[in-house]
Amino acid sequence: MQEETEPKHAEEALRASELRYRRLFETAKDGILILDAHTGQITDVNPFLVNLLGYSYDECIGTPLWEIGPFKDIKECKLAFLELQEKEYIRYESLPLETKDGRSIAVEFVSNVYGLNGGTRVIQCNIRDITKRKQAEDARHRSDEETRRFFEANPAGSYVASPDGRLITCNSAFARMLGFASVEEAMKVDLVSLYSDRASRDVFLGRLKEKGRLEHNEAELRRKDGSLVHAVENAAGMFDERGELAEIQGCLMDSSERQTEQQ
Repeated sequence: MQEETEPKHAEEALRASELRYRRLFETAKDGILILDAHTGQITDVNPFLVNLLGYSYDECIGTPLWEIGPFKDIKECKLAFLELQEKEYIRYESLPLETKDGRSIAVEFVSNVYGLNGGTRVIQCNIRDITKRKQAEDARHRSDEETRRFFEANPAGSYVASPDGRLITCNSAFARMLGFASVEEAMKVDLVSLYSDRASRDVFLGRLKEKGRLEHNEAELRRKDGSLVHAVENAAGMFDERGELAEIQGCLMDSSERQTEQQ
């Protein structure tokens, strides 16, 4: 009797497992494609991906992946399929796709090969919509580019430095003012080493740490060739969550001509 019930229990456990998988497949909030590992034909697709791409279930089933609209423009799709067959895993951090109605979306695409009972091999593709994240990243990139262009175009010698005065970045006007041939050359020196005397350095760092700002401060800086340049400096300290100085942002205006006139 026990021998008869064991196969029955095994069948019930298998059905229960398949049901759980199907529920997960149908309710997943990421797109899932199942492909035949030998032909690349789509054998299953979940509702999330159908809704995301706009192609019906029937349009997908039995069609090779590279013949579905969103993937047609990926030139290396077939080569990627061959690589997947060989390595059994492939990943794209950000893959541009186009939905059936012409919308551009970005997805994270992960595929792996695995075997089923009976020796059948399939490919599972997990597709996550990252369009909003990609748009936010692109917007930040554009903002960074615009900030950099503004920074570089500023006629004042602008810079960003670490709390100890190590230059993180500077613009061309800063390099020219201090006699350096390029921004890259200027970046090799410490900001505080440019002050002509220690007292000026202490004033610079002390006021920033104490008050967070330095405004219209008259400073005498030493150029690369050893000559002096008089400058008016403005700087602001950026502080971390512990209240410690994390970054210095500032600019220098050459006041040498004015200094000469006053003398």
